[in-house]
Amino acid sequence: MKIYRSTPQKSSNPDDSSLKANYGLSPSVAAWGIREGMAAHLRIYEAALRVGLEHMYFCANELIAWLAENEIPISMATAQRALTDVRFFRLVTIRKNGKKGRPPKIYTLVKPGKVGDMLGLPLGAMWDAPELAAVDLSTTLNYKLALLGRYMLFEEESTRKQQMTFWEWSKPTIIRWTREVCEITPQIDRSLRSDNLDYTAPINGEDYFLYHVSEREGDHRYWLEVITSDGEIRKMPCRREVAEDWLPRSVVTICEQLPNRYRVHAAYRDTPLWERGELLPY
Repeated sequence: MKIYRSTPQKSSNPDDSSLKANYGLSPSVAAWGIREGMAAHLRIYEAALRVGLEHMYFCANELIAWLAENEIPISMATAQRALTDVRFFRLVTIRKNGKKGRPPKIYTLVKPGKVGDMLGLPLGAMWDAPELAAVDLSTTLNYKLALLGRYMLFEEESTRKQQMTFWEWSKPTIIRWTREVCEITPQIDRSLRSDNLDYTAPINGEDYFLYHVSEREGDHRYWLEVITSDGEIRKMPCRREVAEDWLPRSVVTICEQLPNRYRVHAAYRDTPLWERGELLPY
């Protein structure tokens, strides 16, 4: 019995396909796949999954046609490289059509659950996956940014170090890519001021403030703000001798750089459930 029948299969007519915005790999599986350096082929796999190839047999040309119909263009070289990645695609047979030339190889998708198992995660595909559009699947970089945006929705108060640890990317990469997907607002704590009542006591008041300065010396998160006689606010190193020099002339403020606040751009946010008709708003 033939396992590939080009005429009856839906895969022979890419016009019948449509990109499923909310059916795809779970966010954890996709994120871990990116971490493991699989993003280039994982992107092709997820695109094929979302256009309906999960239970189909197809060759490289048909994969290209299906994705192109959904505005996800890939080259033949990209398709062939991805299809030979046994983590995501499985060779089913070689179709012998009696014509000259190399017979096309027929593939199918590895089951999404197997992809999750490979990464040590219990989930595979789900119907409440991140809402990815064709542009998110059109390039490997766009795919990474789309998943980073969904991650930042739940980690709006994370630090750069936490982001670097999770994604295993360099600090310059994290900074550059979070700027792409988020509006970033620096957060600064200025609650420790030398004119606070605790530091204006007649006995040991200034020494107590200088103690706080000394405790923070050498930590890059802290600096001092002082005001000159002209009203200019200056940023100074957080050092005891600097504070001692300025205390007779100005209010000295110990400033602490807190984790940035991240607000994800609308392009990287999923449509709320009630707007999809799946849930009523409170």
